[in-house]
Amino acid sequence: MPRFKKYEWETAEQEKDVRRKNDRERKLIKYWRNKYNLDVTFEQLETFMKYKCEIKRVLPILDFVKTLEFVKDSEETEEIEEPQIL
Repeated sequence: MPRFKKYEWETAEQEKDVRRKNDRERKLIKYWRNKYNLDVTFEQLETFMKYKCEIKRVLPILDFVKTLEFVKDSEETEEIEEPQIL
């Protein structure tokens, strides 16, 4: 049975570029899975790499961040008065 080509390359250089890109993406996904126990998909990878520094900083306090609650817009927040220094 003939092998089905997933990609059509015009030059050997294009083939190298596509393989290099796919290899890099697989390595990044494997790295994040093994090092940080995060399962990143190919669709999420571009955004994930854009915010990777922030994600690394948040991971140690992720449980705390999950417990935080957002203030709803409909509720009015009380303004805290700061003491004045004379």
